[in-house]
Amino acid sequence: MDITDYFPTIKTMLDDVNISFTEDNYRLKFYYDHLLVHFTFTEQDVFPNIPPHFDIYFEKAFRIMKYASPEYEQKMIQINN
Repeated sequence: MDITDYFPTIKTMLDDVNISFTEDNYRLKFYYDHLLVHFTFTEQDVFPNIPPHFDIYFEKAFRIMKYASPEYEQKMIQINN
């Protein structure tokens, strides 16, 4: 989730590290460390729209924006426990 469409950047990053993927409507599938990853990108604000469940949490310099919701990390932990 992000308020900006970084999906093309994510695809470029995967390509740069030689991770092959398939793509279908803002969804990617790829193997990482023998694990099949199903990645879905959503363009919206994560703070009011925390997903109900997820298996992998990827953060790219997100700490810069967390000042708006200091309890965010604790919510992430609670959702997946």
